[in-house]
Amino acid sequence: MPSEKELQSMLYLLDDSDERVISHIEEQLLNLGEEIIPFLERIWPLEANAKRQERIIEVIKRISKQSLMRHVTEWKNSLTQDLLEGVLLIERILDPTIDKQVIDNKLDKIKLDAWLELNYDLTSFEKIKILNHIFFDVHQFKGDTETYHHSSNSFISSVLDRKKGNPI
Repeated sequence: MPSEKELQSMLYLLDDSDERVISHIEEQLLNLGEEIIPFLERIWPLEANAKRQERIIEVIKRISKQSLMRHVTEWKNSLTQDLLEGVLLIERILDPTIDKQVIDNKLDKIKLDAWLELNYDLTSFEKIKILNHIFFDVHQFKGDTETYHHSSNSFISSVLDRKKGNPI
């Protein structure tokens, strides 16, 4: 990875009058991948030149899109295809800042609460009653009947935050 000074020099060229220079610099930045995003996110608000600022934002979006596509392809080709990981990849399309660890922690809390109440001697009906109790009474989840068709009712991170989701 280039030094910060080299990166700043590259960014300075993003408002060059020659489109070939701009294209070359953008390709160089894209090739650096995800690890350059924190630097770009730190620099773009401080950038005084509006044209460079727009191009930095565009590079961030393109790197994020490339990264997401690579992760989706890796997930698709993996042997396990973890469902939660797939769902979070889809959510990253709308919100690239999703923190998988935060979601895992919230789900682990729900799983622990359910695990403490469930046992093998219960009937299926009793298990469902306990799960309903954990979801709706302990964790206060409820169906969103007011904005039934809103996409946030289907995204797990949103449902865990709002404690509202698709009523079905």
